[in-house]
Amino acid sequence: MRFENSFLKEIATIATDPTNSQILSIIETIHLKREDDWSDMRASEPYLVSCVNRKAHTPRKAKNLYISPWFEKAKTNVESTEQRWFILSAKFGLIDPNRKRDSCAV
Repeated sequence: MRFENSFLKEIATIATDPTNSQILSIIETIHLKREDDWSDMRASEPYLVSCVNRKAHTPRKAKNLYISPWFEKAKTNVESTEQRWFILSAKFGLIDPNRKRDSCAV
């Protein structure tokens, strides 16, 4: 995947190394950001939604694989912006939400 700016390159580097403690800080920041704070994010920067433990048992697009109420709300909010977004996984890094995945591979 080719990244357009340094922010994405930095996140991708951190996210692809699950032993890196910075990934926890990023996930905590995303979880703590209040809904009304999202309006200040520039359109060129993608939204990141943290993955969750609960997953469907059949293969499907990554955005439909995670099934917790929190993830559903986050997905609905980010999709309403019509901006680019990714699922942030401590194990797999950035996941394209439209890529079909098996629940065992996430």
